Amino acid sequence: MDKLTSGSYVRMLENWARAAAKYFYTPPDTPDIMCYGTGEHHSWMVQTNMNAFAAFAVLATSPGLDENAVGMSRDELLDIALKLLRYSLHTHLTGKELCSNNKQWGHSWISVLALERMMHGFDAIHEFLSEEDKRAMRTILESESICILDEYEIKAGIAPERNRPEANIWNGSMLLRTAAYYPDIQRKDEYLQKAAAMFVNGISVPADKNSTKKFNGKMVKEWHIGPNFTENFSLNHHNYMNVGYMVICLSNIAMLHFSMKGRGIVLPEEVYFHARELWETVKQFTFPDGRLLRIGGDTRVRYCYCQDYAVPMWLLALDKYGDKGALRYETGWLSQVMKEVAANSDGAFLSNRLQRMARLSPFYYTRLEGDRAAAMSFGAYWRRLFKLPQEIPPANKEPEVLWQDEFHGATMVRDSNRIASWVWEASQKPSGICVPPGKSDMAEWQHNLSGELVTSCISVPTVITNGHKLFSGGFLNYGCVHWTEKMPMGEGEREDVFAQHGIVFAALPDHKTVICLQYAETTRRIYLHFIKGGGLKIPNDVYNDFKREYVSSEGSFTLAGCPGGEEVIKFESSWVNIDSCLAMLSIYGDENMTIYRPAERQIRIQNKPDHFTLYADEICSQFKMESDFEPPRKPVIDTGVMLMSGVNVSETREISKRQRWQALDLGAGIRAVTGIDANNQRYLLTANFTEEEKSVELTGFSSCRFSEMSSQEKIIQGNKLPLKPFTACLLKIIPRN
Repeated sequence: MDKLTSGSYVRMLENWARAAAKYFYTPPDTPDIMCYGTGEHHSWMVQTNMNAFAAFAVLATSPGLDENAVGMSRDELLDIALKLLRYSLHTHLTGKELCSNNKQWGHSWISVLALERMMHGFDAIHEFLSEEDKRAMRTILESESICILDEYEIKAGIAPERNRPEANIWNGSMLLRTAAYYPDIQRKDEYLQKAAAMFVNGISVPADKNSTKKFNGKMVKEWHIGPNFTENFSLNHHNYMNVGYMVICLSNIAMLHFSMKGRGIVLPEEVYFHARELWETVKQFTFPDGRLLRIGGDTRVRYCYCQDYAVPMWLLALDKYGDKGALRYETGWLSQVMKEVAANSDGAFLSNRLQRMARLSPFYYTRLEGDRAAAMSFGAYWRRLFKLPQEIPPANKEPEVLWQDEFHGATMVRDSNRIASWVWEASQKPSGICVPPGKSDMAEWQHNLSGELVTSCISVPTVITNGHKLFSGGFLNYGCVHWTEKMPMGEGEREDVFAQHGIVFAALPDHKTVICLQYAETTRRIYLHFIKGGGLKIPNDVYNDFKREYVSSEGSFTLAGCPGGEEVIKFESSWVNIDSCLAMLSIYGDENMTIYRPAERQIRIQNKPDHFTLYADEICSQFKMESDFEPPRKPVIDTGVMLMSGVNVSETREISKRQRWQALDLGAGIRAVTGIDANNQRYLLTANFTEEEKSVELTGFSSCRFSEMSSQEKIIQGNKLPLKPFTACLLKIIPRN
């Protein structure tokens, strides 16, 4: 794709409109209204219908509409759009009709968000609205705005119960929107005052409590309620490092930005408070092809919702900040949407990958289809209305990034050859990655590279301790989790801790190598179904054409995703290369690799065992599938692996022959490995996986001196290295002259 236009998005909506008809519902005795989805009054169904309306409104009014492609005339599309809109207008608390569950929607957390995400559709179809439609919309916007004024409490804070950056922004947007649309409203000054407070407490950081910058006559420190973001703009939304909701915040600013631009209205500057800094941060967490680099993982369906609402964010970055790099993201992501649509047989966005969800929960499935349709309609409408850049600029050199966040125990290094990250407070905690920057389809975070213990219940790890250190070109991250069985089946059975699990993750400064050490020990007798050490998850689904090429010392083989039957592939090889760009090699533990392949997709919505949304092969350096009781205090995972990004098969084979890394015996509970990186620099990585402080004897290194990678501290005492419980140390070994 050389150029991105409104028509690029319209083509996607033409496909989707045919598939959407399956989920239309016309209530009895009300032929003039219709909804998309289940039509209920609560939660996401309110938004689902409005998203569908916006998509049909934009499609029906698109100059480049191909009626043959969509299978409906413009008049038919327009009729659908009006019926969808009127369903929402008439079933609001201010209307006379009822939703499909005999209640009315409004004055809830979803009401304003849903309205904000459909208002571009309202603008697109405005000339076709009746005076009754316009009066009903004004009544709804004023009703919701008064509810915000009188009932909405502005909260802000890092803690989950106070973390409301996106809600503050979309509620503030509604107040400004209503005031702009209807300048004769009563209490207009109150609208503007409360909106200012909401935006200042949207993308808010700790330093704001001392800021003397003024908005609407008051200093930021006077407006400030609390920080929703950490100082480096990391967001702890839904109680994990949530890159997705960083995007959501910017997307809602974009919706207001373009609505007001279309009316020639200049927004107050508080709307954009910290938006530029957040955008610059989000760019660090975006692959070159536009897929979000969600280093903290995702509790929901992969590559949906927050990913979809990156489209308005990218358009904002183009228009407000002139960042043409956003156009490359936008183009790359639209190409991936096209790829998935092409893999479906009905024109829908997600029907193949989420077919199980469509059967089990039309509620959730239509919500996700609606989100993507809304995202496509933003691109179609705003690119029609405004002169946004279309010519895709050449790719920039991959940025070098070294990033950390204390609150989430997060570290990341990124360069032209490797992206490596580790996050303790992740969605499925902890979680790491090591991938080439150009291979976003190889990234998955569900217990990735942390090892996994699986019981008959949902096994959940809780972070007990962690620490990390950055150094030029890399990082060291270490800590411990406790595994607990959640919601056990037996009456009287308790949610007790069943294992203690220490992990060390080190990204070396050679732009290629990551070393991961894992040690898990049972704390009580426990019945385990799976033990997975190493645990590199490689997505093998629609985005890579359901095909991965693996090569080991035994030869090469191709594996297709979603095989339909469970497979365990054990091979006599201590290394494996994937798609000639990423390698995993065993350092200690089992000498041979295993690839575990579930029968169906296993990457799930968190804590919802029946909703699987992506398939992944699981490469394990240690693997046991025989269900069995394990006694207390038994080491069930004890493994060390090396990952190398950007290496082909021949390079991997040579590395394995040289035996670059080896394990050292340094005492009970201590694990240590030594070897050389891609730049022929030698290192010693030591880890204390016990609950006691240990002193490690550094024997056998008399002809060398050590450089501690992460600081100038002198940590070695004589020839001993003291290590606190569940900590690690990375030393560079330098020969003495």
